[in-house]
Amino acid sequence: MIKIKKKKLINRIILKPSGPYSIKTLANISHDRIYGDEDTLIYGVAPIDSASTKDITFIDNIKYINELNATNAKACIVNKKVYDRFSKKKNLIFLISKNPYLSYAKLLRMFYPINDKTITESFSDIKIDKSAIIYSNAQIKSNVEIRKKSIINAFSVIGPNVEIGENCYIGNNVSISNTIIENNVNVQDGTIIGQDGFGYVFDGSEFLKVPQIGIVKIGSNVDIGANCTIDRGSLKFTEIKKGVKIDNLVHVAHNV
Repeated sequence: MIKIKKKKLINRIILKPSGPYSIKTLANISHDRIYGDEDTLIYGVAPIDSASTKDITFIDNIKYINELNATNAKACIVNKKVYDRFSKKKNLIFLISKNPYLSYAKLLRMFYPINDKTITESFSDIKIDKSAIIYSNAQIKSNVEIRKKSIINAFSVIGPNVEIGENCYIGNNVSISNTIIENNVNVQDGTIIGQDGFGYVFDGSEFLKVPQIGIVKIGSNVDIGANCTIDRGSLKFTEIKKGVKIDNLVHVAHNV
């Protein structure tokens, strides 16, 4: 077994955004028109159904227009068609975009820079129960908690940003990041959990990568076969619920 330095675990594993930025600053990045107070500060980007009064969200399809009634977001990126139908929404600032998804991607890249590798280079905030077994040649990265009687086999990489519950079995050559795993979960050899999903948007000349900032949630008593991939959520999470059994060579995409 390897010795791990223990520090206080960071409870929240979702990445924290940079900022805040004013609406004017965001509009200059996305090249969109502002309808509302340009000096208002925005602290993050969030889905329309879970955005707070400090967040900006977006709608890229008019079929979601009714969700604007319930959102708590401070601002929303929309196209002109949506704005014309919903411009009287109280206390909501609009950025009018020809391509809301592209604008959303640009702002995500501002709040969550893709080239920021600092979180994965730090081996800190690690908590491993004394009854857990970590085999040699396994690697534990930052912001990781492994609870009672769980086993991490050789050449597996855990972290950054992982919580593993009690009595879990993680096979050889497994990679897990940005994931919360509950109790009694088995993950077989070669599986990769919590990597970026496939997200790109065309800006007219090239495809831009859309940052993936969510996590994976795996419930208790789940079995995952060998050589599977489960992508992290794009904004919130990909979820495998309690008792699910997954065969070998299965790909579960982001937000499933």
